[in-house]
Amino acid sequence: MNTPSSTNKYGIAIIKRASKTRPKPVDVPDDAKRQQVMESAKKVIAEHRDVIKALANR
Repeated sequence: MNTPSSTNKYGIAIIKRASKTRPKPVDVPDDAKRQQVMESAKKVIAEHRDVIKALANR
């Protein structure tokens, strides 16, 4: 958990640096493609749900 002081001290600098170094997001040309990506992501999450829960509960 972040305390407010640590967020005020470091959060903004980290966000600025990340936005500089991050490459430009790739344009998803149409909504169908985005929908397809979301469906495949949901499938992967459903397959590995027990693993995700185990990691979250560590």
